[in-house]
Amino acid sequence: MSKSDKKLSKLSIAGLVIAVLTPAILCLNFPLTSNIIRNYSAIQLINIICDWLAIILPVLALHLSIAGVKAAKKPEKRGVIPGVIGIVIASLEIAAYVIFVVFYTLNTTFPTVY
Repeated sequence: MSKSDKKLSKLSIAGLVIAVLTPAILCLNFPLTSNIIRNYSAIQLINIICDWLAIILPVLALHLSIAGVKAAKKPEKRGVIPGVIGIVIASLEIAAYVIFVVFYTLNTTFPTVY
């Protein structure tokens, strides 16, 4: 079976796309809460949604990429490289989120006193 006859793993492509688009989706939080919305409860709702998306989307991308790599290892499939790239990007996003939460929690729990 030639390389062009093999089908591309849709799971690894989906994982890569979600992993790449996650920072762009989360960057929408700043313009939405800065100028357009003057209602404080709406700003809180957008912040809550973005906080949940910040962890759900990278975890979803990681799972899809791992499943895509497993599917791409079959003889009739291809697409291991996009899956591995999706795994790396999603893992970095999860690590950045965890580091941010840890430092934010430490900063609010033990504030700096001058």
